[in-house]
Amino acid sequence: MLRWIVCACLAPFVSLPQSPTDSGPRIRRLTHAVNAYASWSPDGKSLVYQSSAPGNFDLFTITVDGSAIRELVADPAHDITPVWSPDGKTIAFVSERTGNRDVYLVDSDGANLRNLTRDPAMDIHPAWSADGKRLLFSSNRGNANADDYDIYELSLAGGEPRRITGGPDVDTYASWSPDGRRIVTRRVVAGNNEVFVMDADGANPKNLTNAPTYDGWPVWSPDGKWIAYAGGPDEGNHYLFLVRPDGSARAQLTKESQPLGFCYDTQPAFSPDGRSLVFTRYRPMADYESSELCILDLSPFLG
Repeated sequence: MLRWIVCACLAPFVSLPQSPTDSGPRIRRLTHAVNAYASWSPDGKSLVYQSSAPGNFDLFTITVDGSAIRELVADPAHDITPVWSPDGKTIAFVSERTGNRDVYLVDSDGANLRNLTRDPAMDIHPAWSADGKRLLFSSNRGNANADDYDIYELSLAGGEPRRITGGPDVDTYASWSPDGRRIVTRRVVAGNNEVFVMDADGANPKNLTNAPTYDGWPVWSPDGKWIAYAGGPDEGNHYLFLVRPDGSARAQLTKESQPLGFCYDTQPAFSPDGRSLVFTRYRPMADYESSELCILDLSPFLG
């Protein structure tokens, strides 16, 4: 059964209320299973996400009040990392049903499944452009090292994907700014995970985090003024952060939930109005494989 929780949040760089009973950010727990990678519908009423409840990862939708859950895509292979299109008609996701990972599209009612990338390489982490005409994804195609992923752009009008980044650095979890002029991505540099912003063609990369921590899963706010991401040590607590695209005004939004003394928050996604984040909260288990979807109200921070 679904229920709600409220957690205190912490922002060491800005003043945020700390008490779960005051007007501070409120986190509402939606699910109690291995659920992750949620994405909002454009009307803000529903989420699409991956769940291992059937025994493998399939795609489900849930209303933001937790009142309705529906299985959207089911297959013996894993279907993961869904993202809703800006017009609400289509969902992009990754499936392993051909033996490797490809980017697929499916209508928001679960019909009309189609494989977009059809490549023997691994294609992962799709993200829509604001106009819904293009997708970003990461792929190891053409790389000697199977762990070396680069960013590609794919037009839904047809044609081959266009490579945006290259070289020895690993780029995953990429997304466009709302105006399409820049990209934010998780970049692995010399074994360290950082959040980078760059031009849409891959030029002028800038490290926003630049710390010996595991930082990633970045996403742009709908108004383009903020980037949300998750960060923390490789083995230990992870928290949610906001930062300006120029690297200023960094704010930590979540902290460990007492009395467990554990917090692994990751995979944030902005609501269409930019006033909330849905994210994945992993429970305190050694394998981090039990998780819930939670919603964080940003109103106290954004004003």
